Amino acid sequence: MNFPAILLLLPLVIVAGAKSAAAPVVAELDGHGVIIPEYKFFIARMKAGYATRWFSSQKALPPECWDKPLADAGGMSAAEALKQAALDEALAAKARLVLYYEYNLIADPGWDAFQKELTAENERRARAAALGRPIYGPVRFTPLSYWLHRETQLSPRLAHRLRAGESGPGEDWEREFYEKNKERIFNSREGILPIERARSIIRSRYFEERVRQLARARLESAKIKINRQVVASIPIE
Repeated sequence: MNFPAILLLLPLVIVAGAKSAAAPVVAELDGHGVIIPEYKFFIARMKAGYATRWFSSQKALPPECWDKPLADAGGMSAAEALKQAALDEALAAKARLVLYYEYNLIADPGWDAFQKELTAENERRARAAALGRPIYGPVRFTPLSYWLHRETQLSPRLAHRLRAGESGPGEDWEREFYEKNKERIFNSREGILPIERARSIIRSRYFEERVRQLARARLESAKIKINRQVVASIPIE
């Protein structure tokens, strides 16, 4: 993925909103830092898939495997290719979080805020479990499961907010979407719904796509700085 306005950071910069006095950041998106633990989260999330793709293995691999140049990665090593893919994903995720922040759906797009929210949610669930109250979902979230859960909550909330404030799709868009997707717009009793009955579904899909469009636009318009020295210093563990 090619990002606009990418600059090289000095080795140490202050993370916006972080507690640490001088925490090195991997990258910044309009001043919002991607810190090392956050970046490592995306590396770990993507590592198994890349290990399967390149080495047909999900087991722990020795360092020499990750250091080997790959023919289908432009001459980069497996580690370099994985770290670049994780950096792309971390920046795209940061753009979404900044978007949610700008729409007042979250108080802080930083990693520390995410960790505090995860801790508070797990403590709440533990208290509920101890009292015998019903818990929906896991008793305790992992960082990955909570990240996914949080995204499934925030994206629909933004779509709902957009739906309340925007006029929505025009008739041409509705008709085109319906013709492309009508085989999937049905219920068990009536089969494929006529467009008049499907308009609520179509509008929902439209605003889901609007969220994706806004997130892409937020990423593409952002001023991005990357600290290549920090990126290079992080091992594949």
